[in-house]
Parts: sequence; structure tokens; C-alpha cells
Amino acid sequence: LKVTGQAKYTVDVVFDGQMEGKVLRSGHAHADIKSIDWSEAEKLDGVGGVVDLLGDERKVRWFGQPIAAVAAVNERTALRALKLIKVDYHVLPAAIGTKAAVQEGAPTVWENDARGGIPSAAEGIDLPYRWKNNLGHVPSDIAISPFRGRAKRALDRQRKKAPETVVERSYFSNQLAHSALEPRAAGAKWDGDRTLHVEASSQSVLLVKLELAEHYGLDPDDVTVNGTYIGGAFGAKGGLYQKITIAVDLA
Repeated sequence: LKVTGQAKYTVDVVFDGQMEGKVLRSGHAHADIKSIDWSEAEKLDGVGGVVDLLGDERKVRWFGQPIAAVAAVNERTALRALKLIKVDYHVLPAAIGTKAAVQEGAPTVWENDARGGIPSAAEGIDLPYRWKNNLGHVPSDIAISPFRGRAKRALDRQRKKAPETVVERSYFSNQLAHSALEPRAAGAKWDGDRTLHVEASSQSVLLVKLELAEHYGLDPDDVTVNGTYIGGAFGAKGGLYQKITIAVDLA
């Protein structure tokens, strides 16, 4: 079915009365949000609603961080609504790049000993790390690798034994990401207040179902997650990613 073009992916599933969601993202890498006013956006004909994506903490920590989302009858209307949302930023100094972030006196992204997540260019596990001096520390009980630290210890020994044999350089590349042909996508509808139906580009619909039930305080039997065909994932579509919760919140 994929070869012939007959396979139906998440974006091919359309609910009755379905609206399209669009996300307003921060144009600053680091800022406090003093206020958000979406009253004009809500008045726009064809807009179904607006949701706040920041939660209780009114701060953005990376360029492009989601701030609010709009549901409208079509993409054009949703994009017009985004332009009507007024965000009052108090722009803060930003740590741009790894070197700048670890310098003494660098702007603090997460306060020391705070726990929080942030998008990563690596393919490691994204967790609410404990932060110190802009470095996220993985909890010691999580085994990222059974050989964790072995290479560093070997280099330290060699550096002491024969320093002339150790060559040290720093190499940088552009951001790397999974190259799935199908981007992440999700659609959601509520049947009443307690029954939820979600269409999601996911390689683990059962996990998403259970996480949705926990996140929204629902009985798992009242949550249905369907992922018909998936256009590649490679580990990147295994859990409850934000596009799914945005779709649910807008629904």
C-alpha cells in the first residue's frame, strides 16, 4: 500500500469538523514572558480557540520554544491568528553555543539544581536533567551505556603515562536528526469530557495511550490511540511528544 500510494498516514485522517492547529514560537533564545494577549486572535472569524503552552513558568529558554497554539478552520486562518497574538518579552542575555554556555559568568539557562528538559541535537535520551552551570547531569541510576566513563578513564591514564601520544581536538557539526519522510503529526477529538480519540504518527501507540491517560487523568480504557501507517521513526516517535498534547488541548 505504501508503494502504490494507498496507505493512509496520520495527516490523511480527517475528523468531522476538524480544525488545523498552528504553534506560535519564541523569536528569542532567552526571555521572561511578561504577558500574552490573544484576545484579537480569538475574535478572528474561523478561529476555534487558543491555548497557552508555557504553563506556570513564564520563561522561554530556547529560540523557537512553543508559546501558544491556535485552532482554526484552515491553515491560512490559523496563521493569521498567530500574527494577532501579542507577546510582551523581557529579553534576557542568551548563551549561544556550547563554548559560550560553559564560560564563567555565562547567562544561566536553568538555575543550578533545577530540573528541566530542553531540546537536544543528540540522539540521547531527553530527560528533565539536574542542571549546574548550564550542564545537564543525567541521574546516576539511568544507564545510558554499560561502559559509561570508560573512554575518559583510558585517556586520563594514557595522558599521564605518555602525554605525547594523546592528540586533542574539538570538532563541530551541524545539528543531526532522524530523517523520517513523514514528520510528526497528530489529531485529536473528545467524545464528551472523558473519552479521547487520538490519531498519531507513533511507533508505540500503547505507550502513548497510557501516557495520555496519566497526563489527563483519564481511564486508559477511555483513550484510543490509532497509528495506521508510519513513514519512518527510528526511535523518534516512541512517546508522548508535545505535538500530541497540543492537538488534545486544542480539541
